[in-house]
Order: sequence, then C-alpha cells, then structure tokens
Amino acid sequence: MGASGIYHAACHACVFDGDSADGILESLFKGAFFALQALQFARTGAYPRAKAELACLLDGDDARILAIGRDWDSHRPANDDDRRDLVDLLLRWSEGVVIFGSGATDPEKRSCPDVEIREAAPEEWALLPDFTYEAIFKRPEDGPVPRTVLQHPALRGYYQGFGSGEADRCLVAVADGAVVGAVWTRAAAGYGSVDAETPELAMSLYPEWRGMGIGSRLLDAMLRLAEGEGWKCISLSVQLDNFARGMYLKAGFEPVEVRDGEAVMVKRIG
Repeated sequence: MGASGIYHAACHACVFDGDSADGILESLFKGAFFALQALQFARTGAYPRAKAELACLLDGDDARILAIGRDWDSHRPANDDDRRDLVDLLLRWSEGVVIFGSGATDPEKRSCPDVEIREAAPEEWALLPDFTYEAIFKRPEDGPVPRTVLQHPALRGYYQGFGSGEADRCLVAVADGAVVGAVWTRAAAGYGSVDAETPELAMSLYPEWRGMGIGSRLLDAMLRLAEGEGWKCISLSVQLDNFARGMYLKAGFEPVEVRDGEAVMVKRIG
C-alpha cells in the first residue's frame, strides 16, 4: 500500500506539479522508509526499526531510495533532468515493490501433497546439476539462464565429485515416485562458503513443487542430520531479495556478510 501511494504521488508530481514537485519528492523519499521497513519484513521476516539498521541490509535501488530520504539536501535536484531521474527512480522502485507484493504471499499457501524426505541414493546424486541449476535465483524480469552456466567453477563445486567429501550429505523430497527437490551440503568453496571446514548448504525444488512447504521440511531434516552428526555450524548464500531468506532467518541462520547482493548466512548447531 505504501509503494502504491508513492507511485501515484510520483506520477502526480511529474504530470501536474512541475517546479513545485521538489517538496513532494522530498516527502516521498523520506516516507519510503516505512515501505522499505515493510518490504524487508516481507522478504526476510525481520523488522528493522531504525534507518541505520535498515541501511546495512539494502543494496541497489532500495539503498539509494533510503539514502536520498535520509539526506535530501545532498540529493536535491538542480535541474529538470535531475528531477526527472528522481521521479523515474521512485516509479521504477515502487512498481517493483507492488509487483513483488502481488506474488509474495505466504510461500506455503498451497496444500502439500504426500512427500517423503529421505537420504538420497548414490545414483540420485546425478540429479545435483539439475538442482544446482534450479537453485539459481531468477527474478521475474530476468530472462532465461542458459544451462551452460553450470560449467562455471563456482557452480561446479556444488555437484562435481559429490560423495567424495566428508561433509557431502544429500536429502531428497520424493512425491509421486519421483525426486522433486533436494538439500545437500559440501565443504567446498561455493558462494556461501565461510571457511574450509564449515559445510555449505544448497537447496532447491523443481518450480511446480514450490510454495507447498517442502523446502521448509527439507531444511529442517538437514539441520537435524547436522545436529546428529555433531557439526558446529553450517553456512549458505541467498540473494537479499529472495523470499527464501525469511525461511533461513526463521531457521536460525544469521547474516555474517553481504557479497554483491547476496547474504552469506551461518547457523550454529546445537
């Protein structure tokens, strides 16, 4: 609702207010803080109460919107081109928030079919390239990702030679007799690696099986396995605007670093 109001007011300022739009723009950028708070809560389940706290969690247009609202005098438009850039920023950002909100309802809203969570058989490890590909976060506006991306060294580490490492563990979700999702760990140099000893977790489902709570069940099963084996901690990487980030926060993962729009998170076991 906050983003919708900002979008409407930015359009009005652009069409009708001309040079007097600066005062309206200032109030919109400052008021965007409340929408950013709600957006962060929707994405992660955590509610930042202070602007300084929120600023540490944002990047891209989100971070720019907040920065302008916090220090309007330094960003006040000097001419029509500057003013138009600020209006465009508000429109682009608020439109994205509205689109996000329209599809980001409860991720477990659909009923979950009968699904078995079990240890993967060695022959099922061959599915890990597929699930590595499905784990690549794709925003609605992104085009298709070519499967050749799996040859990137940082991605090959998630599946190549799986089973050879001490921390290689894989659980699968099975529905209707077929594997539909997987969660697995490796002590490898992946995007969420924190050191050579800490296992890194990866997880994904085929698209048609998402939004049913299967991911939460897979994650819970892997964390119980890790605790049973006496692991000290486990890490992962997730994009800041990926809805799954909230699931990881609720499971006890804590952000320790932000790298190029991705949060590296660690959960201490036991």
